[in-house]
Amino acid sequence: ERSTPWELLQVTEGRGRVLRRQKNFAAAIGQFRNYLAIAEQLVKRDPDNANWPARRARGHYDIGVTLRMLGKTAEAKKELAACGEQWATKGWLPTHIYNAACCYAMAGMADPAFEQLERALTRGFSNSSWIEKDHDLTSLHSDPRWRSLVDKAKAK
Repeated sequence: ERSTPWELLQVTEGRGRVLRRQKNFAAAIGQFRNYLAIAEQLVKRDPDNANWPARRARGHYDIGVTLRMLGKTAEAKKELAACGEQWATKGWLPTHIYNAACCYAMAGMADPAFEQLERALTRGFSNSSWIEKDHDLTSLHSDPRWRSLVDKAKAK
C-alpha cells in the first residue's frame, strides 16, 4: 500500500527528529531535506492549501536547528531566515507570526524578529510567560526593545 504525500511528510519529519535526538546530525539533515522536498511538491500541487507553506517553514526550521547543533552557524542562519520569511509571508495565525519571530531571532536577525513579535501581539498572541521563557528568543533579551515588548505582551 502506497503512502499519501501527507503520511510520507509526517514519517520523514519523525525520522529526522529521531536521528537528531540520536545525534546522527548528517542523517537528520538528509531526512529534513527530504521533508522539505516533499513539502515543495505539495505546495506546487496544491498552492492554495494553507498547510503546505507551514510545512515548508517547518522543514527550514528543523534543518536550521540541526545545523546549529553541528556548529554550522552561517548555514543555519540561512535556513532559519528562510523559515522566518515563510512564516512571516504565509502565516495567518498569531502563532505562525510568532514562529517567524523565533526563526529570525535564532538567525540573529533582531529587527525582523521584533517586527514579527509586534505583529503577533497586534494579531492576538498574548502568551507573555511563553515569550519570556522561549529559548528561541534568547538572542533578543539583551536588546533594549526586549523589556518593553514583554511588558506590552503582559498588558494584553
